[in-house]
Amino acid sequence: MKKEFASGLRTALLTAAAAVIMGGAAFGAEGGDVLPQVLLNSQWDWYSTGEPTYKDLFHNQYELARLDRESAAVYPELDSALKDWSAEKQADEENYNSYMHELADDYNANGAQVLPLKGQSDLYVRRADEKVLSLLELSSSYEGGVHGMYGFSGYNFDSRTGEKLTLDSVFRNTEDLPGLIAGSLRKTYPEKSFFSLDETLAEDYAKGRYKDWNWTLDPNGVTFYFAPYYLASYADGALEAFIPFRGNESIFTGVFGEQTGAWAMGMPDYFTQNYMKSDGSWHTLSLMGTPDSYDAYVGLTIEKDGVQTAVADLWYYEADFSLVHAADGASYLYAMYTAENDYTTICVYDLYGTPYKIAGIDGRYDSRSEGPEDVPEGQWKCVLSHPERFTVNSIIQYLSTCFGDRDYVPGADGVPVPQTSYYEIDYPRTVTLKMDLTFPGVEYSAGNPEGKETAEVTVKSGEVLRFWRTDRETYMDLKREDGSAVRCRLDQDQRWPFRINGVDIEEAFDGIMFAG
Repeated sequence: MKKEFASGLRTALLTAAAAVIMGGAAFGAEGGDVLPQVLLNSQWDWYSTGEPTYKDLFHNQYELARLDRESAAVYPELDSALKDWSAEKQADEENYNSYMHELADDYNANGAQVLPLKGQSDLYVRRADEKVLSLLELSSSYEGGVHGMYGFSGYNFDSRTGEKLTLDSVFRNTEDLPGLIAGSLRKTYPEKSFFSLDETLAEDYAKGRYKDWNWTLDPNGVTFYFAPYYLASYADGALEAFIPFRGNESIFTGVFGEQTGAWAMGMPDYFTQNYMKSDGSWHTLSLMGTPDSYDAYVGLTIEKDGVQTAVADLWYYEADFSLVHAADGASYLYAMYTAENDYTTICVYDLYGTPYKIAGIDGRYDSRSEGPEDVPEGQWKCVLSHPERFTVNSIIQYLSTCFGDRDYVPGADGVPVPQTSYYEIDYPRTVTLKMDLTFPGVEYSAGNPEGKETAEVTVKSGEVLRFWRTDRETYMDLKREDGSAVRCRLDQDQRWPFRINGVDIEEAFDGIMFAG
């Protein structure tokens, strides 16, 4: 999807808070081991003529990847490898930006009608477990001419050592690859007219160019990616060849096999995803957004096994899609839509039979741990990789605008089930009392994490109270300076101005802030 930076609601609030707490650990299906949790950080470059016209000449966006602090402590070599990879990526992108600035200036000076030029790279986590971290990068650019260009890059790491994986570490005999890839492509794209498919792949192998093929190590197989023009025409698009682990055990080394338990795999739209279910059945999935005239999308077409299903009543600028495999073998599509002011919604679609929506959650994926310590600023986006238990960060509009985390696990029917009735505020928002106020006290225990109301407490004017927990609708628990908690309940009349004990909240508290 098109991803553009916007100074939206969430960004503004997190910057004002001067702290970004990403929250959450990912736990393995076996033994409770921590799994790698990837965070993505968008970088951008905008280039224009400046005053007085501010003509848009070029813009570029790309993503860097790191682990959150908790999983980085368990996989330090992997986090170090991602840090090095991100540094190399950033240096390459800065060189690319400089080149494109010169090219755009030249076009502009000569009156060429091709501006603005564009570049974009998006990362998708294909697999993240105790053995493998596999990233897929979709890059596109427009540098003038009739059309732009795009292609894929794969980056595969050993989670334990941080070393980059090679095809020789995955396949027993790489000589089989040209034939296997050709067979997969013909099966997936029977209508395509390939350019000397067998000859091109065989020549690549003979001359050692196969080592530069782009591939990812997915939960149930290896996917190879070929850019337009390489094996077929530009109109035929990029091509993906999938070689499953199951049924091909003899060709793999056995070091990296199927990912067990539940997993989630990021996937681009306009992309044919091959996957196998736990029963061994082979399926394809592709997604196509329905654009409108305002650079947004008003619908989605889900194509499963060649049959299309239209999803209407949508409006979004950006979407993050994940193919989710549940522990019981069921398959789901998780779509996180981002709309105006950075509002996000996670929708879940059941892929059994005809795809249909089964759930919607207000918020975005989050992590219970903080972002990288050596990166002082920046907004990190958490990726869904471990659907057996995941955290969602939702906007709160009670007492003030803030954000809160809540954990979910998939129910038997695939619908995500919240694990608490409350949300935990994910960064230190505070208010200061401007007058004495009386609140119910709150005590928490292992048996009652939601909190039990106790005797009323009078809190004196001038005390600073920190937002702690809320159900988003009827209360906000506030932490006092001595570590105890009180429960703030606004008056039942929820029309503006909001009141507490009949008093306007802006007269009762200093620091009230609503946005949106």
